[in-house]
Amino acid sequence: MVKLKLATGRTGSAIREKKIKESIELEKAARTALKLKQISEQADEMKAILANLDARGSSLRKRY
Repeated sequence: MVKLKLATGRTGSAIREKKIKESIELEKAARTALKLKQISEQADEMKAILANLDARGSSLRKRY
């Protein structure tokens, strides 16, 4: 009959470290998603501004 040996040592630490690494990865993913969202919003805002300027500029050209 083989007696099973209980794990000793750093098993708890390894599990804790793995959880910490996973939470760090989740935070990184959230930050990346937020950055991409902000970049997209800024690009949309810039497109709207440029479209407004183009529309205004074309009406000025038509007047003269």
